[in-house]
Amino acid sequence: MKWTLRSTNGTLVAGIGNGTAGNGTNQHSCPLGIYVDQSMALYIADACNGRIQKWLSGASTGTTVGGANGQIGFPTDVSVDNYGTIYALSGGGLYRFYPGSTWGTIVISSYA
Repeated sequence: MKWTLRSTNGTLVAGIGNGTAGNGTNQHSCPLGIYVDQSMALYIADACNGRIQKWLSGASTGTTVGGANGQIGFPTDVSVDNYGTIYALSGGGLYRFYPGSTWGTIVISSYA
């Protein structure tokens, strides 16, 4: 939901809005971290689905841009740099996803 200052009503910007969790392209399960880039695209750390979803402004579905096949487990936060590289934090460490690739590399591991 997007809320403007002093507004009593929000606008749905990501998801189907009926409160149903899921793994569809229009659903999330345990959405935790969010990041909004300069073009107003919304990146969501979809923790229970082990993925990072990108929602373009006005889109009715999101696109998985990180965490193919549950690679990152339980992502809790997401950030994007000026080059479009996505960084996702999970219990296993920090993952980096280059633009156009849903498969990331471990930058920092929390495992010995």
